[in-house]
Amino acid sequence: MGSVDKILALMEEKRVSAAQLTREAGITRGLVTQWKQRLQKPSMGNITKLAAYFDVTVDYIIGIEKDRPHEGERSVDPTIAGIIEAVQDMTEDEVAKVQEYAQLLKLKRTQPP
Repeated sequence: MGSVDKILALMEEKRVSAAQLTREAGITRGLVTQWKQRLQKPSMGNITKLAAYFDVTVDYIIGIEKDRPHEGERSVDPTIAGIIEAVQDMTEDEVAKVQEYAQLLKLKRTQPP
């Protein structure tokens, strides 16, 4: 079952309309229709919003986890999901620079003052 199928199943289970999902989860109007028609796949940012809205993990929606997690166990913080989404649109060189910068920050954080 793909992520769109999981989202649609969660909507049906929770009895949430597309209009309600748009308002309450902050999803752009029309995206649900595009997902239903298989014209577009949900972005990581939208998957993160939906995971929070339906109280499931991102991993559940994208199919890594087969079972629902316990309440409150979200696997990706919205900030991290935004970073992931931004990196997906970058060139290989840009991604390498982001990785290098993240490693430098980590190293700096672990060094004594």
